[in-house]
Amino acid sequence: MLRRLSARRFYSSGKETAREYLDKNPSPFEVFDRNAKRMQRDRAATRHLDSREVDYLRDEVAARVADRLLDIKRRYHTVVEIGSGCGHLAKAVDEDMMDRLVMCEMSKVALNRDKDTEYDVEVERRVMDEEMPQFEPESLDAVVSSLSMHW
Repeated sequence: MLRRLSARRFYSSGKETAREYLDKNPSPFEVFDRNAKRMQRDRAATRHLDSREVDYLRDEVAARVADRLLDIKRRYHTVVEIGSGCGHLAKAVDEDMMDRLVMCEMSKVALNRDKDTEYDVEVERRVMDEEMPQFEPESLDAVVSSLSMHW
């Protein structure tokens, strides 16, 4: 049963409105348990032989993302890959496409699985949750993600 308490607000019996709830709760809403997702990625990356066996799928998707970047007739200075894993996109790009690739992954284990691999572009690795990216405004030319949402 709704009661009208003022000209603008309606309250259900003793409960706050959605706006009031959001105003008092400063933390962002989490759809998934981020710690559980990080632990899943850590576990998958720790099993080196098993994770390398299925790299072909992420490599293929990364190659297609790189091909789409080529469709845009420009050279990129800084590109960010969200949910990069061990560096699938880094294998598919070269210095003619971009100067620098920032690989962002919430799992430090996955991000550093192939840390000794040499790439054709400068690579920066950042441990970062893709739901809360941390970059300076107007510092990026492109942000891409290949199969990060499937987790």
